[in-house]
Amino acid sequence: MGKHLKIIFILLTLYLVGATVFFVFDNWRENLIKDIEVQAAPTEYTEEQTQYNTSCELHHGDSPNWPNRTYAGQKVTITKRKLSQLGFVLSRNGSTDYQFRFYILKASDKSVLWESPAQQYLSVGTSPDWYDVAISPELDIYNEEVLLLVHPISSYTGKYISLHYQNSDVKASENYIEEFDGWNEYAYDAAYRYTYTEPTEYTEKQTKHNTDMVIASDWRTKVGQKLSISNRRVTKLAFILRKEGSPAENVTFEIRRVSDDSLICSKVWGAANDLPTENDWVEVEFDTPQTINEEVRILVDYPGADGTNRVILRYQNTDVKADECETDNTGGWQDRTDYDAAYRYTFTEPLPEYTEEQTEYNTDTYLNPPYYQAAGQRLTIANRRVTKLAFVLYRVGSPSGDVTFSVRKIDNTVIQSKVWGAAADLPLSATWKEVEFDTPQVINEEVRILIEFTGGDASNYIKYSYQNTDVKADEWRTYMGTGGWGDMRDATTNDTAYRYTYEPVEQQTQGENYWMLEHRYATKVGQRLNISNRIVTKLGFWLELFGSPTEDLTFEIRRTSDDTVISSKVWGNASELSTTTAYEEVEFADPQLINEEVRIVASIAETTDNNGALIYRQNADVKENELYTEYLSPDWTDNSGYDCAYRYTYILPEISSPTVTTTPATAVEKTTATLNGEITDDGGEACEYRFEYDIDSGEPYASSTGWTGSVTTSQSFSEDISGLLKGTLYYFRAQ
Repeated sequence: MGKHLKIIFILLTLYLVGATVFFVFDNWRENLIKDIEVQAAPTEYTEEQTQYNTSCELHHGDSPNWPNRTYAGQKVTITKRKLSQLGFVLSRNGSTDYQFRFYILKASDKSVLWESPAQQYLSVGTSPDWYDVAISPELDIYNEEVLLLVHPISSYTGKYISLHYQNSDVKASENYIEEFDGWNEYAYDAAYRYTYTEPTEYTEKQTKHNTDMVIASDWRTKVGQKLSISNRRVTKLAFILRKEGSPAENVTFEIRRVSDDSLICSKVWGAANDLPTENDWVEVEFDTPQTINEEVRILVDYPGADGTNRVILRYQNTDVKADECETDNTGGWQDRTDYDAAYRYTFTEPLPEYTEEQTEYNTDTYLNPPYYQAAGQRLTIANRRVTKLAFVLYRVGSPSGDVTFSVRKIDNTVIQSKVWGAAADLPLSATWKEVEFDTPQVINEEVRILIEFTGGDASNYIKYSYQNTDVKADEWRTYMGTGGWGDMRDATTNDTAYRYTYEPVEQQTQGENYWMLEHRYATKVGQRLNISNRIVTKLGFWLELFGSPTEDLTFEIRRTSDDTVISSKVWGNASELSTTTAYEEVEFADPQLINEEVRIVASIAETTDNNGALIYRQNADVKENELYTEYLSPDWTDNSGYDCAYRYTYILPEISSPTVTTTPATAVEKTTATLNGEITDDGGEACEYRFEYDIDSGEPYASSTGWTGSVTTSQSFSEDISGLLKGTLYYFRAQ
């Protein structure tokens, strides 16, 4: 069912005297509505070029004897903006039910950043006028040269749309661009406009400092902080620095993975000699911000200096942050847990996190080895990658030993676990404590989520909280009895207080069958399926090395309608695959909202005989409404007898609050009337509606029509009501 409309803009009054009706717009009544919270929207701006003096025809490429100009628009550079709408000046020739789309492509490789839903030719006028399309969800673009384009899905002789443009007095640093037997740029300007806001930014920082650290080639050339960054797109990085003397080389800021020391992003700040002579914040803004979800080192890199000409970084050697520390390279990485570099990084709004939880508790019990060493909740987790786990704990006395959080199969096999820390560090009162798993696992079965503790004694132990009333259905508290792991018991009238954070996934797990990604068999293999209103963030397959390939392996999402690429990421060189079957995954830099049938595939370039990859598939218990798919030039082949073994991770688009306008009543008679409304913005999904009405002005309303229907933006709706009192003034509103 659709969501209910909650925001009311206009109230109308309906007056019945016989068949005489008076309608009064009752704007002052808005002040009586007290339960609506309005959040101030970010400031919107418009970038535009509104002049035009000529036009070009757009054709799909299937119009005989007509030019095949399939794309046209503007090439622009966009710096750190969140786009919400794109428009062009268009006109139509002929009457047809053909369709077109707007696109935003990366200029560098023509990959798709956004495409609009299909638009109808008939919605464009025959005279030039602005035509705007909302971008949903809004699109973040950072320091990117992009193409803003119009593309006809179909056309025919005499039936087409035209884009209007200016061929004089054009904007600097922008060009008109079109695809006409290849991509061509001209010193013209398309008539375009886009609406944008500045992305919301956040900062993580450690600003305290009391000591100097020298960065010099004969000592240490990289200094910074080792820390974990969780699902954040890092846009800026800063440290407190100064110079001494006249250092000559450039200063570079970097972010490197702890796992393999590979570089994630870097930016040259400038010459060290331009640093201040007093301690001050020095910052870079990355050209291509990256989303980071791992342990990293954020660093200042300076390869120069001597005894008197050098760079100084400030750090703190007291009251340091937990779970992170200063790090430097002195012929190898040194992590100094009693220091903190003074740093600051800026990041944009993180990806949403999803949680499953039972947060109520009214009692507690103990974990007191050797008798009770584990407790938690028994429940089913379906197609979720569990990233964090939390319970409500406290200590009694001074227990020794570590506290571990785990997820175990019902047979007690460990799926994943993480040491929270020493039991002696727990507080003395009930408090939420959480771990983030190092390698989160996808879970699709009944499990136990547990607190494990093997230390302590009769006077020094830990306690966990649970609820013994109003418990959740189909799950319950679980704990270890006196017989150890073979004596796990379930308390079906209790619920442990817990919370886990997860990423939802869709998957078809590994089968025993495989096919070859090799030029004689197939160069793309995967699954054909529908993805409905999901932003796909990760994609993976079960693969194995085959021979000695030298080509890159790429994971892609492609439209089945026209085979265009929606998302693409190089996994790496195929030679790096495991010699045994392993799950391999990529995380897309710019996750896209998908609401159509697609092919998700692993792709390899032209190979040599017997060199490539094996990709696994299932030929039993296949999924309905999906197909195994493979490509061997020039054709795609789909097979209902198999399923490719795949997994994709997704988030759901943000749904905004819908809005509605109440419109005048019609068909008013002595005791009946038709009440009317219109959806001005559905907030991203179909909505139910109702009408409330009463003879008194103000809430609550005595009568309503009940929630019904399924309507979207710009659609009108109505309900007939009867049993009204003659000669009575009625107030009504649409919801």
